[in-house]
Amino acid sequence: PRPSIGFELARELGIVKRDEPELNALIDCPQEAEWHPEGDVWIHTMMVLDEAAKIIRQDVRGFTDDEKLQVMLGALCHDLGKPATTAVVDGRTRSLGHEEAGEEPTKALCTQWTFSQDDVAAAVAVAREHLKPAMFAMAYEKGQMNDASYVNAVRRLLKRIHPTSWKVLIAASEADSRGRAVPGADTDPYTPGERFARAIRTNRLDEAPTKPLIQGRDLLNLGFTPGPEIGRRIKLVEEARDRGEVRTRDEALELISGQM
Repeated sequence: PRPSIGFELARELGIVKRDEPELNALIDCPQEAEWHPEGDVWIHTMMVLDEAAKIIRQDVRGFTDDEKLQVMLGALCHDLGKPATTAVVDGRTRSLGHEEAGEEPTKALCTQWTFSQDDVAAAVAVAREHLKPAMFAMAYEKGQMNDASYVNAVRRLLKRIHPTSWKVLIAASEADSRGRAVPGADTDPYTPGERFARAIRTNRLDEAPTKPLIQGRDLLNLGFTPGPEIGRRIKLVEEARDRGEVRTRDEALELISGQM
């Protein structure tokens, strides 16, 4: 129920310093007090672990054992990119780009243990994308995204993290949001996650996040001959889809027909 106790003991015994340099680097790594009044990145990570442990024990979430492990690994690794990116910018402590920077230390840490490729991929996905649900929600609330662009952003994110479940990402992101000493952080509704889940269920985005809008047989029916051009046209459609220019199979076929 409180995995932080074990990690704190490992730190006190010197195990973290001796064997886990990626975790050891979190100790004394500063954070902006406005967003993280609890202290350094190590303290925050310990709080996130305990929040994640609460979340995976909620039966309503319906996590498999593998997904529970992936949430916990993601929670542990989500801020491993902060030590390499933390600096004072305009008088504030910032960690710009820490999501992408967390990919390599996450892989390095996980290779010291025995986890499946899917488990490591999930931890990397969380490290790289854990801020996205909140960023999407903020952009929507500010009017920088409409319903269509928000849904498309979520779809592209599901495509990037595949085969990791979006539920794993949202759980780890929620734990990150709750694992800080901000009033209400551990009790207020996690609205970015609610909006994210609603978009997925309403638009059935989780059925086949990597499935193209059109397939080779569609292009053959349009008169294309078998060959590399088929793959190139499908790629063009998917790129237009990612830009929000097409959303349905019919729109994709119309796009291709207009290029013939």
